[in-house]
Amino acid sequence: RISQTARPQQMLRAARCVLSLAVAARGLQLGEIRVSLAKAALEDVAWRRAVEKATRSVTLEGDPVAVATISRAKQLALAVLDEEEYRATQMVSRGGAAVRPRDVPADVRGPLGDFEARVADAVEHSPWNVLTVVSAWLSEVIAGFDSEVEAVVQSEMARAKRTAATGDRLRPLDAPPSALGKLELFVDALVKEEMARASTGRARPVENEAGMRGPLAAAERRAAALFDVISRYETERLEALKDEGLITRPMDRSPQDALGFVEGVAVGVVRAPILVSALISRIQELIDEVRADADAAERLWAFEDDSLAVDAPSDDDR
Repeated sequence: RISQTARPQQMLRAARCVLSLAVAARGLQLGEIRVSLAKAALEDVAWRRAVEKATRSVTLEGDPVAVATISRAKQLALAVLDEEEYRATQMVSRGGAAVRPRDVPADVRGPLGDFEARVADAVEHSPWNVLTVVSAWLSEVIAGFDSEVEAVVQSEMARAKRTAATGDRLRPLDAPPSALGKLELFVDALVKEEMARASTGRARPVENEAGMRGPLAAAERRAAALFDVISRYETERLEALKDEGLITRPMDRSPQDALGFVEGVAVGVVRAPILVSALISRIQELIDEVRADADAAERLWAFEDDSLAVDAPSDDDR
């Protein structure tokens, strides 16, 4: 028989064994999940490499600022792609073992690995460095705020002195530079821009005349330039991908499958009203053209009849 003192120890060992088996099973399950996700990631990377190769000849054209912004975004995306490809390959080869971004070699490490490495080094080796960095950042923010407040106070004091001396109310915009002056300048430009747009009946701020365009027009111009560059670039990329056969719709690839059939029906339902509307519009245009031609012919005939009546000799002339 098991003694009263040995029974709790045996139960503890059994609990430890069960816990170890559960942890091992959970680790195996997580490993299998990681391997599956890594394989899917490698397939996605292979497709993205093919897309990059097919669209290598497509260049960015348009506003220089928009082109530079999109170029930086592309470089960042490629760096992340290299980093994740290495991690997925290592996960598959190691049977699902976790590979952190900071474990990626320096030649393929991307922004995720650099960020994690900096944060991990700061936390693991000297946790006080994090507090030091945060406190230094807060100190800079507070110092900047204090300087802005001091500039506002000095500007308001100078404005008050000049107002008391001259008797004229001085605007913050005309006082020494401060945050209030900058805010007033922005609001003043915005109000003038909107008043000019309302008086002329224009729909967009960028349509105002030169000298009456403000911050809204500048923001709209930058957004429009960025949209034009992206639209042109993505349209050319899409055409290149279609030519390479990297993008095929289910209804074109396998129309007999469920997905292809559903897409075909959905596209037909969407296109049918558009085609009917276009057909009706074209018929109306043809009818209007026929009516216009008939009216023109009637006017021509009436003009010819009037001309003949004028040119015909009268009885007195005869």
